[in-house]
Amino acid sequence: MAEQILKEVRANRYRFFGNADGGKLIITDQRVRFEPHTVNINTEPEEIPFTDIASVSTFGAAGIIPWGVRITTHDGSEYKYVIWWRGRVIKLIKQHM
Repeated sequence: MAEQILKEVRANRYRFFGNADGGKLIITDQRVRFEPHTVNINTEPEEIPFTDIASVSTFGAAGIIPWGVRITTHDGSEYKYVIWWRGRVIKLIKQHM
């Protein structure tokens, strides 16, 4: 059975203060994938299988912008994305963890 895309949203991969890569966050029935735009310095995609996700939560980007989604994996790695509709995205991820 082929992997199904459940949601795709524009996103910024938040790496550290003042540094973010633009692209899109794709939630499938198997994983979360970030695909950066080709104009970014870091153009490597990121893939997080649902089986690796320990938790998903919110964060305030730059301490004030309430659009952040934080994904923490079982090995302690953190991935941060700034997106619209974070509540819907978090709910979707939690349904598949």
